[in-house]
Amino acid sequence: QWFFSSQQSNAPTTVNNSFTVGGNFEVIMHMQSGDYRHYGEYRAIYRYNHIAFTWN
Repeated sequence: QWFFSSQQSNAPTTVNNSFTVGGNFEVIMHMQSGDYRHYGEYRAIYRYNHIAFTWN
């Protein structure tokens, strides 16, 4: 419930994701006021139990 790309339901969003330990993710929200980039690295993945990642 806390992860969303934008409050604007029609806002274009670019997503790049490598869901592996050491892999990176990137979400770019393309808004009228500019682009907003969020990115990080997956540090730990325990299937069905736990995901740890960095966040810019």
